[in-house]
Amino acid sequence: MSHKDAELSQTVPDIVRDLVRRAESKLAELEARKQYLRRRVQALRFLASHNRENQPAELQEHVVPHLASSDHERGRSDHESGKGPTGLRRACRIALLESDAPQTSQEIYGRISKRGSLLFQASTDPVYVISSELELMAKESEIICRVLDGEKRWHRPSVK
Repeated sequence: MSHKDAELSQTVPDIVRDLVRRAESKLAELEARKQYLRRRVQALRFLASHNRENQPAELQEHVVPHLASSDHERGRSDHESGKGPTGLRRACRIALLESDAPQTSQEIYGRISKRGSLLFQASTDPVYVISSELELMAKESEIICRVLDGEKRWHRPSVK
């Protein structure tokens, strides 16, 4: 081996060792950052769930929970017991008052969303929830349901 080849063979391992050292250092930094972000996300999830459980009453009436049949039955009993209208019912009433023409559940949902008067959880189908409330309102003779062009349309009874 010549002197030049000996220097080159000595330099290559030094370069490789330096690259490995830099890579390990960078990996350690990334691992530390990953741990920090994981703890931060965990703390945010805890705060979000804790905040959801302890919402003030005035905010809770503007959030529509996922409706299971037992939740729907509980809503009926609350209404029948005279506890007053739900936030959803109030939002439906306002949407129905905004137009004289009969409206579909989708149109009513659009009006409620546009106004921002009610928040729906991501896991719920808002049109289904609104349709269920409108059915209940029609059953209680608060509103009228008509089928026009194959779609249910809702409107308030005209006052004469």
